[in-house]
Amino acid sequence: MVVIRSSLKLDTPIARLDSTNHKLYLFVDLSYLYLLVTLSNQKFDENSRRMKELYKKLEDHLFTGIGSGEDGITKCTKEIGKTWENKEERRERKRREGLARQIGLRKSGTLSDGNDGDVSTVDDESQGLDNA
Repeated sequence: MVVIRSSLKLDTPIARLDSTNHKLYLFVDLSYLYLLVTLSNQKFDENSRRMKELYKKLEDHLFTGIGSGEDGITKCTKEIGKTWENKEERRERKRREGLARQIGLRKSGTLSDGNDGDVSTVDDESQGLDNA
């Protein structure tokens, strides 16, 4: 949790509420009230500018290597050049890696296909590894 404090404030008494009849009694005239509204709007604008600057600095320093996926959702990265994967992307990558590992083991003779110890060879296209 982070607390951010600012010196942008405007404390000015402008009226008093009578608790017996619930009427509001102004201490200031309307021209001064309009001046306070103008000053308050300027402070809100400055606060918005500062918040945008803060968001930009946080994004620049905390989330390096911003990328975006096919679905248009922005992904944050911790390592430059590597994006976070969503669940489906990770599942597909792991499936491709597992199939490639099986093919490598079968070709090296380490993995049997279960047919009397014979080592089978599998072509990459039949396993969907043409882009692996």
